[in-house]
Amino acid sequence: MARDVPLSIRREAGAPPEALFVDFVYQPLFGADGRTTGIFVEGFDVTERRTAISAREASEARLKQGMLAARMVVWDWDLLTDRTVFSTTPSQCWAATGRMWVPFGARSTQTTWQVWPSVETQP
Repeated sequence: MARDVPLSIRREAGAPPEALFVDFVYQPLFGADGRTTGIFVEGFDVTERRTAISAREASEARLKQGMLAARMVVWDWDLLTDRTVFSTTPSQCWAATGRMWVPFGARSTQTTWQVWPSVETQP
């Protein structure tokens, strides 16, 4: 299998080449004697998926730079598990360790955000 293979294809004679991304699947073909006689190759156009992934990655990079410039932090707090996952920006924004956290509306939850180094971060 080959994923996200860049190709340049001319759909019509004289037309400019079009950039595509294709996933390929390879399957051996066997003769009556069990020996390999060839390889069947099938390709799937995944240009839309690849374009969407590239756009998302570029957007995430711009958001991260904007968050650093604005000194912003994003987190996700799962109320069922009391697990908090921070963006990677807190230490860059606040340059603090061992900081005590008191989240809004969570005064009754004793374990949430109490010690900075124990909080997970996500890229």
